[in-house]
Amino acid sequence: MRNERRQSIRTPVDFFVQERRGDSAVLHPAIDVSTTGLYLLAGDDHGAIDAYHELELEFTLPTGHLIETRGRIAYLDDRLGQRGLAVSFIGLTDADFAALNSFVEVSTSARRRLA
Repeated sequence: MRNERRQSIRTPVDFFVQERRGDSAVLHPAIDVSTTGLYLLAGDDHGAIDAYHELELEFTLPTGHLIETRGRIAYLDDRLGQRGLAVSFIGLTDADFAALNSFVEVSTSARRRLA
């Protein structure tokens, strides 16, 4: 089961992640995020990419914190009729990790209070 692979708590999100590809960029909607990675929907075919392929990523948390990092595809699947990418972060800075951790904790706590 996929949930057993997760290393940390994920929280649902509604923002876009920019994947830089040389001189161009592609936007992907993010579905959830954690301190170790995120899940994206891809508008193009990432089916041929293996787990060693690194992605250059940039996104802004709802808190306003900008994160620029690299990621490695952990697995691919299909979700809602689109290609889904589970991406593991590579080399997050301490500041980015702290911002993600705080965001996930606050979001998770708020969701629990509303449930």
